[in-house]
Amino acid sequence: MGSSSVFDDLRAALAQAFRHFRPHPPRPHTAAAAAPDRHGEDAVDCSLRAEWLEPGSPFPLPDWNQVGTWIASFPPARHQDLWCGVTRQWALGIAKAFGGGCNVFETAQVLAVLPGDLGRGKRAVKHYDEVLATLRATLHGMLRAEYLGKCTLFIAPDQDTYYRYLSLYTAPGEHIQSGGVYLNRGNSHIALPSPESMFQTRVIAHEMCHDLLGHHRLPLWLNEGVTQIAEAAIAGRPFVEGQSKTIKEHRAFWTPDNIALLWGGKGFDTPGETAALSYDLAYLIVQAFLALDRARMAAVVCRAEPADAGFAAFREIYHQTPADLLEEMFGPGDWKNGYSGDAELPPSAS
Repeated sequence: MGSSSVFDDLRAALAQAFRHFRPHPPRPHTAAAAAPDRHGEDAVDCSLRAEWLEPGSPFPLPDWNQVGTWIASFPPARHQDLWCGVTRQWALGIAKAFGGGCNVFETAQVLAVLPGDLGRGKRAVKHYDEVLATLRATLHGMLRAEYLGKCTLFIAPDQDTYYRYLSLYTAPGEHIQSGGVYLNRGNSHIALPSPESMFQTRVIAHEMCHDLLGHHRLPLWLNEGVTQIAEAAIAGRPFVEGQSKTIKEHRAFWTPDNIALLWGGKGFDTPGETAALSYDLAYLIVQAFLALDRARMAAVVCRAEPADAGFAAFREIYHQTPADLLEEMFGPGDWKNGYSGDAELPPSAS
């Protein structure tokens, strides 16, 4: 296929995305079976050892490197059960430290600390199972087959507890204002700020997708683009009515001089229009390539590296990069400007 034909297809796909393309919901996905019965094996105490815990922390903060070393001393067939066992004990400690009537709920796929009455907690964790199953179906081909542990969520009883908990994972003086966060340190997990957030499907789907993609080292723009696509499969277009940006707004804002905000990721943390346009353009670029060929998009996600903003993977698999697409849409210029890799990209195939 010639490059002009590829560009024609990409332009058509991107135009479709700008018209608020919504992916069709995936077919129902059957949750993975529960872990096999291991009554014939010796029981192992998975309680948190004192030497694993950060001294003086207001919430249990294990050294997961030590935990991993301990688990590695057992046969591989037991690693999943042991990791889940330690995570369960951690969640019990978090529930106790959170207070506010928090309890631990668990399914074959999800482990959650939830405030409030037991009936509401059971409904919530069932909902999380359904969201996770839909995300796995949506991201088919982009995920690693093995997933050590379970999707873990901690919902705080109030915002003060939430921000005190986040302080374990942020530098002194930082004050993150958020409706939820994916914490990719140690045993990765999701934290949400209040009982009201327990059923905020859009936020939950977004953070769960980050968790599922956590084993990839994706450039931020690609991670956010794919995450929004998956979020849209759960809750519709990831922007409220009237918030999605038009191609005219994108053309007025983006230039080869500032496109580094997208490729390097800084645009996503810049308040106001810059963040909104960064999220929107990431969504639209991923949607355009996804609409062109889903299997190739999955291959890009599995191979992309942050060092070159994923360009080498796109060039290898699609024979075009997102920068090439932007040049076609926004006009001539160095649209790869600002990607952090120093290596030359391989030549484009025609």
